[in-house]
Amino acid sequence: MRRACRYSVILQAVTAILTTLLSGCAASPAATMTLGEWITLLDQKAGLTFPASQEPYFLNVTESSPYFEAVQTAAEWSVLDRSAPFDPDQVLTREWTAYTLMNLSQRDVKQDANVSIRDLNSSMFPKHVSASVAQGLLSLDSHDRFLPKDPIDRTEALNCLSLIAGRIDHTPGDFEPHLEYEISDDAEFTEETPVELDESLGTAVFHPDSGVEKGQYFIAGDAEHPNAVYQIKETQSEEDGIHAEIEPAKAEEVFSSIDTAETFEVDFTKAKIIDAMDGTVIQNSDDLQDFTSLSAVRTLGYEKTHEINGYHISYSVTATGIRAEVTRKTVNGLEVFGNLQISSVKPSYRWKTENGTIQDGYFTMEFQSSENLGANIASYRKLYGDFSKVEPGNFLGTIRNLFQAHADPADITLPLAKIEIPVPSQPLLTVLMQLELTIRATGKAQLSLSQDNCIGMEIRDGHLRRIGHSNMNAQAMLQADTSLLGGVKMAMKLAGMKIADMTTEAGAKAKADAVVHLYDKKNNHTVLHADDLPSDFVSDLSDGNENVFSCTDITAYKTIDIRFNSADTLAGRAGLSADVVLADEKNGEIIPGLNGHWENGHHVAKCTRKDRIQTKDTGPVVESDQIRIEDYSMILSPGETKSVVIRAVPGGYSMSDLVVESDNPSAAETSGLSVTGKKEGSAIIRIRTSDGKYEVRCSVLVRHKA
Repeated sequence: MRRACRYSVILQAVTAILTTLLSGCAASPAATMTLGEWITLLDQKAGLTFPASQEPYFLNVTESSPYFEAVQTAAEWSVLDRSAPFDPDQVLTREWTAYTLMNLSQRDVKQDANVSIRDLNSSMFPKHVSASVAQGLLSLDSHDRFLPKDPIDRTEALNCLSLIAGRIDHTPGDFEPHLEYEISDDAEFTEETPVELDESLGTAVFHPDSGVEKGQYFIAGDAEHPNAVYQIKETQSEEDGIHAEIEPAKAEEVFSSIDTAETFEVDFTKAKIIDAMDGTVIQNSDDLQDFTSLSAVRTLGYEKTHEINGYHISYSVTATGIRAEVTRKTVNGLEVFGNLQISSVKPSYRWKTENGTIQDGYFTMEFQSSENLGANIASYRKLYGDFSKVEPGNFLGTIRNLFQAHADPADITLPLAKIEIPVPSQPLLTVLMQLELTIRATGKAQLSLSQDNCIGMEIRDGHLRRIGHSNMNAQAMLQADTSLLGGVKMAMKLAGMKIADMTTEAGAKAKADAVVHLYDKKNNHTVLHADDLPSDFVSDLSDGNENVFSCTDITAYKTIDIRFNSADTLAGRAGLSADVVLADEKNGEIIPGLNGHWENGHHVAKCTRKDRIQTKDTGPVVESDQIRIEDYSMILSPGETKSVVIRAVPGGYSMSDLVVESDNPSAAETSGLSVTGKKEGSAIIRIRTSDGKYEVRCSVLVRHKA
């Protein structure tokens, strides 16, 4: 071989080695995502609702695409430009992150002249890149480069998304207090007021000489503080006056334009509060205008009680909030207590309409809520008797008939207060709140919830974005089916006409399903599910019956449902209504570790009731600080069976709480406390409590079969 050829071969070999070494030392690529995945996550985090159109905005993203709805929704919210190409399978880059997030956060993205980016001209979206850097969302490298075409790390992208979602939910633009409006040229008002008005029937009677006509509007209340505005639909003259059919006015027909914004903390001492149960006006907003001392206002706290279907409702209003308490004792002895408290209420809104079209809309309500539910009974056995001797085959049917004969679950939804909150700087505007409490308990339960809530909506270009946050802290002890829900309806009204509203129902639900294990005289085992009976009821009545054991499967979850814009609001009539589920049994676990299988008040990894522990002819079992057995080792022949004799169990536990397992069933297997040799070898028999807190071991040697 010639020397030149040798050098060439050597050079190729060295190059190959270096390439291999360098590629082995290179950092592994960061986790990324596609544009389709990114847009899906962006829609979910930002609360963008389902698309209005099923006609594809991008020819390459049709209904067959898994990203179709997300892309359609993002295009309608102007996160994506419908006239520009979009490939959902493309890797998410830094410039696409900047582009979509800046479009999400603001309508008019402008390039910041004070930001110097060396490679800005290489980006498809220079304005968006510049804005994202100016706002501190994305950063430059040490050479002042943005690197727009580089894939972005998945974690960094999601952190940026969380930051922008928080901004648009809580501080979306200008909230300088103002109210400007123009009355429509077609809206003719009469200064006449009715001598009789029945809102429920939709009728009014005016003075015979009033001259009111069909189509005119009139104000109920006064012009500065109108309770409502009505339109006269039909009139008929009679001897006692002009009788009119009326209906609530529609804001889009009365106002040709509305432009308003405000955010404020609610002072309940300046609100009109109505008892929703009997219509009593607890407090008029004008009643307290002369009070300057908060301590003086607190003396006007309102308290009242109601009796409804056996429920005793205590209801109170003070300067700091609204609270309701509910108590009841059912016919089967269950004592139930529940309460709801709402405080720290902060409405915020920004609204602009022109000729009936909503150009800009934002309405949120921040508030703190706490709900508590307690249900207790001293002893079912004291009420219903001793079932320790009932045959296992008859047990479940006997107690089921007994329960159904005395069934009286605590289950009720209670309307509480209606609160009309005047906007401090804008007398024509009011914010309305309505509260209700739902409780349900079929047996023993304790559930406490505290929540920081922010519920609302944003409207842009005729599309709705939901805003919903609820940070929940919970404590629970559940032995029966339970529901604890606080309902809050919020509305914004201008001159008594509803502009927008939203209703949220938030709290927790739990299902505690009883599982019953029955053993007959031959030790045959049957498992039955008693979903229709409270688990604590089954457990209490089975206690002491050697042939019946019970356990519980618990599924508990938080629930948050929001309904936006009912049919009697301006936004609802514009087609901007939506029902949204933020949390349910699929994604709303309340307390980690609460869901699952429970025995004797202890969470266990799996059911341990399948093998009954028998204590016949083994002598007395005493209470101790640990599990004690008679022998800690045994020798068996194949086919031979011996029993582990229990002499003591820890305080608070019984024999039915013990679990017996072999670490080598091929040598020695267990059935309850019986250990049977299978073949030559050794095994460790573990005897433990079902919650794993206590354990003892017995060594087993299975000798060679002669």
